[in-house]
Amino acid sequence: MEQEKFIFCGQKRIVTGIDENGYGPLIGPLIITGVQLTTEFDSLYSLKREILEFDKVIKDSKKIFKRNLQTYRKGEQIALHLLRSAGKLKNDFFSLVKNISNYEASYLTNFNIPVWEDSIPAAENFLGSIKVNDLYVEIIDTPRFNALVTRFNNKAFIDFLGFKRVREQLPSDVYLMGKIGGMKYYRNFFMVAGENATAILEEHHISFYRVQHKELYFILNGDEEYLPITLAGILGKYIRELFMKSISELFGFEGTIPFASGYRHDPKTRILTERIIKSGLKERFIRTR
Repeated sequence: MEQEKFIFCGQKRIVTGIDENGYGPLIGPLIITGVQLTTEFDSLYSLKREILEFDKVIKDSKKIFKRNLQTYRKGEQIALHLLRSAGKLKNDFFSLVKNISNYEASYLTNFNIPVWEDSIPAAENFLGSIKVNDLYVEIIDTPRFNALVTRFNNKAFIDFLGFKRVREQLPSDVYLMGKIGGMKYYRNFFMVAGENATAILEEHHISFYRVQHKELYFILNGDEEYLPITLAGILGKYIRELFMKSISELFGFEGTIPFASGYRHDPKTRILTERIIKSGLKERFIRTR
């Protein structure tokens, strides 16, 4: 792989980046997002953000949604561009969620899109020669998450199943995914999921498999290095933040950005948790693990 990284043939391939958001919080859904692109592909190296010259323009999601209005506006701007490019943009939360995932969020509160931007950004091809074909978001809400934890007793496998669901929705030549919990080996996961995978490379940084002539890469911290995964991570984080805004508002917490992050280390998550428990809706919104 390293010997080929500087040889570019200009071959167009359909590449889907997949990332998850919300693997570890106490409140809010697990979001697994795929963004399908048509781009030139010769090796993994050709999809690095720095090679595509997006390293200064587009940051990974952890550096965008940083609990202040300025970063939320930046994240929403990128997400709206992706949604518009894929023909998936809607003007309210409920319609958007249904359009990108077939998930019904009607038990929550609805609001208009955009939320943090003043208006929907003007249409532009912000990815240059890279074309956004489609996108899909697998939303695993708390009741489903808890049921899967009980069934499999393995949170990492829940992530893998979500990745598989996104792959089924977005047929592609190449899939770039973040590593699940830093895992090196995925052969047992493929087997349990009923897939026949050939292991090509299993190392700390990259695990590479072939499944029915498709190339699957699990990459450690892939959202920081590779543009397709970065885009999936930003869109997924945006969708999760919309859910956290809706959940916060449902329990009476208004604000410019979501009241609580949903993560255990956040003091506001504890406040939201107490209110959820008092409401009798613990099973709907609070995870068991």
